[in-house]
Amino acid sequence: MTDAVQDKSQVVRNVINPDKIDGPVVIIGQGGIGAILTRYLSVMLASLKPDAEVLLVDGDHYEEANRYRMAIPEFAKKAEANCKELSALLPNGPWLEPVT
Repeated sequence: MTDAVQDKSQVVRNVINPDKIDGPVVIIGQGGIGAILTRYLSVMLASLKPDAEVLLVDGDHYEEANRYRMAIPEFAKKAEANCKELSALLPNGPWLEPVT
């Protein structure tokens, strides 16, 4: 392996290592990609670090015209809707809080 590949491998291991999380995880944007990222990250943290805090930042509302791109069935503020659904799905953690 080249030095560049080894360096990138180390970065990836540090990023997905829940033991390295010492504060809240902040996810800005809960649209199409942000909602999917939040879902997978929350499931991972529920199993590896259930006491983690995740802040979901997005004050926009879901719109009917964008429904085909969104993973959340409720039309409300994106961060609040995603937080509500994931908190019900993962009641034992991580701790999710919407920031709108």
